[in-house]
Amino acid sequence: MRLPVSSELQLVAILALPNLSLKQVEQSEQLIEQVDFNKLKGYVKYHRVWPCVYLNVEKYFSHKFPEFFLLYLKRQYQVCIKHSFAQFQVYAEVVKLFKENNITIRAIKGMPLARLLFGDMAKRYSKDIDVLVFERDLNCAIKLLGDLGFHCKSFEMLSISEKNIYFKKYKDVVFTNSSGVIIELHFRLCSYPSCLSKKVTRYYLSHNEEQIFVNDEEIVYLCWHGTHSLYHRLKWLVDVTLYLEKEYKDRPEKINRLIEKAKSLGEERALTISWMLAHIVYKVDCPFQIKELYRQSVITKLLVSVSLKVLHKKGYKFKIQSNLCSMILSSRTKEKLIRLLWFIKPGFGEFRTLPNMPDKLVFMYYIIRPFRLIKNHFNIMKK
Repeated sequence: MRLPVSSELQLVAILALPNLSLKQVEQSEQLIEQVDFNKLKGYVKYHRVWPCVYLNVEKYFSHKFPEFFLLYLKRQYQVCIKHSFAQFQVYAEVVKLFKENNITIRAIKGMPLARLLFGDMAKRYSKDIDVLVFERDLNCAIKLLGDLGFHCKSFEMLSISEKNIYFKKYKDVVFTNSSGVIIELHFRLCSYPSCLSKKVTRYYLSHNEEQIFVNDEEIVYLCWHGTHSLYHRLKWLVDVTLYLEKEYKDRPEKINRLIEKAKSLGEERALTISWMLAHIVYKVDCPFQIKELYRQSVITKLLVSVSLKVLHKKGYKFKIQSNLCSMILSSRTKEKLIRLLWFIKPGFGEFRTLPNMPDKLVFMYYIIRPFRLIKNHFNIMKK
């Protein structure tokens, strides 16, 4: 299967890996001769993969890159190091305070994946710290973060009725402190109710961080997370690629178990799309079962094609595309209906349109939601 991947994206994809094989070094040397360095810089920035790109260029190819590019990478790498250190310090404070108040909290995605797959937290840039708590502990967790100087003004301004609507629509609250460190406080993993969200949430919160190990449900969740956003960040595909190579390469029994797990969760399309993208971009071995799932599904083929385009550039239709992707991604009709109902629930857009709504009139948010969706759609199509 031949789908277009530019020389610049191919090179960034390779350099974004934490360790390069001899074959990848040789392939990179060939690609360096073909790329436009200004476009390459744009891809590195777009995908936020500064640390590994800098370290690999410094180790293997510094003599082949122009000075402006090397200076840019070095400056961004230094920023990333400081950023990671600040995040680590803040997370330690958060864990200590939550433990003192008997609140279970777990880091998810960025920090644990950096440790598990990259071997160094500073090698994987994360804009924020993703943490997960039980929904029953949410109000206490919000208060404790406030005690540490973290605030979310847009959330704090909502009335109790608006917050109840918010919790039905969103999966997290985003907090920032005076130093600019961001914490995403998750109370579930998917915005809408799903079997995947329930199972993976339960898995994370029922283990200590030292006990969390490679798990089929986690890789399915990472595939869903990347796919429902059309993999517009290359680092999510890097995570999945490293996970597949580390745990499933040449292990047919584990591959079969993983595919069955994805099917039981209704997320075999997310797994198939992710594996096919890893195959196209990183030449990851693709098992026969995944190729068959790809061949049999027009929707899967479409989402792989769209994701490759988005990896190159997010177009003006990206929001519409990602919303449609979320609704058609599951193979289960019930899940599709749940996602459709979630999509038409009101959120911040409605809160801003009709601010300070009295509690007895909050039903108006549900009424204006469809009209705002239609208006936004036409505004996007006019661009």
